[in-house]
Amino acid sequence: MRMGLISRAFPFEMDYPERIERAARFGYEGVELDVDHERLLPRLWRDSERREISRLCRRVGVEIPSICWSAHRIFNTSSPDPRMRDLAVSMLIECIRLVADLGGRVVLFPGRDPTNERSGDDCLPLFKEAIYRSIRIAEREGVIIAIEPTTVPFLNSVDKIKPILDEFGSPNLGIYLDIGNAIAAGLSPVEEIRKAAGHIASVHVKDAIPDYYLGKWWGEGHVPFEECVSSLGAVGYDGFLIVELLPDPDDPDRVPRESKVFWDRLLT
Repeated sequence: MRMGLISRAFPFEMDYPERIERAARFGYEGVELDVDHERLLPRLWRDSERREISRLCRRVGVEIPSICWSAHRIFNTSSPDPRMRDLAVSMLIECIRLVADLGGRVVLFPGRDPTNERSGDDCLPLFKEAIYRSIRIAEREGVIIAIEPTTVPFLNSVDKIKPILDEFGSPNLGIYLDIGNAIAAGLSPVEEIRKAAGHIASVHVKDAIPDYYLGKWWGEGHVPFEECVSSLGAVGYDGFLIVELLPDPDDPDRVPRESKVFWDRLLT
């Protein structure tokens, strides 16, 4: 397995080339780009910027393996407003094309409804409609749309996501596991790994406690990291583990620096 870092682990004001260079300096092999509602990278970066980022990645030895589509919290594909749904689907497609342009292969599609509260009976058809409208583009681009089980009721477990995968039957639709989200949702991350076997496109790593969706610092939560690593190996997963934590306001390098030390000990 290879270590990666989400771009929002660095302070918001830091530009992306610097984030990539710092991640490489700490020994990460990948940087996952966070596309949030404040920085819609597919619309900010034209061909020249994309080529510049790709050249930088080659120079420092870092990949862009994936995009985390955080903007889905605002631009939601299950919105009751059809105009918002159209906008959200267009953004999903733009994320697919951006990650392909940068040599990556995964777009995280969060399993959440517009309110974070609904059970999904009315949201699920709209969520699946977005996949219908984007999956063929993902297949042409060689990108996996990876549904992430979140901490809200809509799609918070592998059991809820697997029927969607079965319905589409596409190798370009998978699961983006988050071992911290599993704990926050009251589930076993080890069991979630077992259930997702054969469908895991990528994995977010952070510590967590029940009913708290933000990540905790390593060792401050309930995630059984050694068991998770063992279980991922047992199901044949050898992709990226992406550190997903917010930056320390007092030390912009603390999260990447200390997280890499923590995971190096686990993986050796």
